[in-house]
Amino acid sequence: MAISRAGQLPIDFEYRRSSSKVPKDLLEAFARNMHRFLTFVFDGDMTTVDFSRPAPLLRKFVYDGWPWAGVIPPDFLGSSIGQLRELHLRAAIFPAVCPALETVRHLRATYPEHRERQGYTPHFDRLFDLCPRLEVLHLHDLEGAAGVELPRGPAPQTLRNVKLNSWWHCDLSQLYTAWQLHSVPDVQLETGLQCSSTIVALVAGALELAMTSDPEDEEKVLIVAHLSNSRNRTFAWDDVRNGCGPAPLLAAVLKDGAAFAQMQALDVPLSALRLALPAARHWPRLAHLTVRIYEYDPFDGDDDEFAQQSDKPPFDIGVPEFRLRWTFLECLRNAPALETLLLKVHMADGSESPSLDDARNLREQLFALSDCIPREVSVYGFPDVVVHALLPGEMDNPRVAFMADNLDG
Repeated sequence: MAISRAGQLPIDFEYRRSSSKVPKDLLEAFARNMHRFLTFVFDGDMTTVDFSRPAPLLRKFVYDGWPWAGVIPPDFLGSSIGQLRELHLRAAIFPAVCPALETVRHLRATYPEHRERQGYTPHFDRLFDLCPRLEVLHLHDLEGAAGVELPRGPAPQTLRNVKLNSWWHCDLSQLYTAWQLHSVPDVQLETGLQCSSTIVALVAGALELAMTSDPEDEEKVLIVAHLSNSRNRTFAWDDVRNGCGPAPLLAAVLKDGAAFAQMQALDVPLSALRLALPAARHWPRLAHLTVRIYEYDPFDGDDDEFAQQSDKPPFDIGVPEFRLRWTFLECLRNAPALETLLLKVHMADGSESPSLDDARNLREQLFALSDCIPREVSVYGFPDVVVHALLPGEMDNPRVAFMADNLDG
């Protein structure tokens, strides 16, 4: 056995089970060698292992077994304060008191489902008392409310990275406020679109704000904010295609004037922008605007007029030479005075690239807006043949430059 062959040297140990039962001789080896473990990765049934022995060298403990819960006993690691820094638990069950957790800096835990609790109390409400020196906190599948199933707050002031995930049964914005996470450098929240959480508290004071689809997951919408003092905030709505579409929700966020009085740059889908621009007077410092135009807009809602027509404007799939229409860009007449304007056209997978005629029609639309948009406009998403065929003229107003760079470059 590898444990016994290592003599008395410290051990980085990982156990991946081949059956539901952990061999008896291995359980005995665990008990004899707990004092030697530096890292311990385990996916068996935690309740079958005696974790009451001291582990003074242990720095990282990972449990990701299924279908069992990650049950931490009150006498975990001999109830001794050692060197444990990193703790990862699937379906975590915490004790009310556990001295061995006081040194944990990095905690990643999944809230247990009802069937996984098996009569246990998860004690997630005790997390900040159990781990008062946290620097990184990732909690998944959260349920409940602050001060009930979850910690009342405030969170430890040592936190520098927080990631919270919940589907339907937890208001993450309430946790953000109750835990006083405003000063944490990096905060990420993720929830289902049906969740009624407001995100204004998360992104208020943004200097730069981006509302985009996740390039790695078309079912997810991302809101990324850069705040003062190098703070970053990310809010993700998942499963958007099964909802009503987030454009009205995004627009409602942008209409909160007090929250965006300092906003200097905005990256937003056209479907949300056109609903939000009546509040543009509340964005007095906005100088840089990026507008994303999607062939099949993941932000559209079925109850929004933007999506009620069968051809999904602004893209009119009809006469080939007028396959794209750009009339909804008229909303830019309500935009504040801008220094830069970028348009990014996103075609659906399998669709034909926008054509030279499409580009000419877009340019004509922008010429008609010359009195309310910047002197130069950059457009991304057209093929190279269009970029090279339609160069901006020196006397054009505005000068519309079709760019060959990547959409997300």
